[in-house]
Amino acid sequence: MKILLISHHYMKQGSFVVMGGYHVTFMPEEALSHADSIVTREAD
Repeated sequence: MKILLISHHYMKQGSFVVMGGYHVTFMPEEALSHADSIVTREAD
């Protein structure tokens, strides 16, 4: 997935990466290996 390449690119530069959405909600363990923080379920 392209978003994983993008997240790793920015993490290498020292940026804090946050992910959310359906994929993250249903597979949080996988998402945490590609981001610093995740948002699950509904968020406003």
